[in-house]
Amino acid sequence: MSEKIEEKVGYHIPVETVRRKMITGGYWLPKERKKKVEHTTRPRRPGYGMMVQFDGSYHPWLMTGEEACLLIAVDDATGDIIHTRFGKNERLKDVIVFWEEYFERYGKPSSIYLDRHASYKVNHPQDQFDDEMLTRFQRAMNYLGVEIIYARSSQGK
Repeated sequence: MSEKIEEKVGYHIPVETVRRKMITGGYWLPKERKKKVEHTTRPRRPGYGMMVQFDGSYHPWLMTGEEACLLIAVDDATGDIIHTRFGKNERLKDVIVFWEEYFERYGKPSSIYLDRHASYKVNHPQDQFDDEMLTRFQRAMNYLGVEIIYARSSQGK
């Protein structure tokens, strides 16, 4: 519209000025802005070792150019790194070896806090919300009496 005015009248009016005038005149409907999503922080556990945050981080850590997965356990109460181990990825074999080492050295935590990586949740759409469907990792932790807590996500449950 700004270009048309300049073309017809020979006078330049900034685009934003024309837009504001059209909005006040009812000729332009502005887009509704998305509402900001408020994220609440999860309160930390009160005691050391009560809950362990677990994740894998992919990076060329060893300067060989090959990407490796650093598996890491962080204490929820303090943020201290408790245990680390390199693995090929977050496949069950590497994760089980990680937790065997962890249990041997530090004992069992009350709970493990996980992201929603494919290794730790059921991915098939029809089975996602079925409490009977467990991954092998979930079954192993249930057998050991370790609660699994998942990070909140906009996808899935």
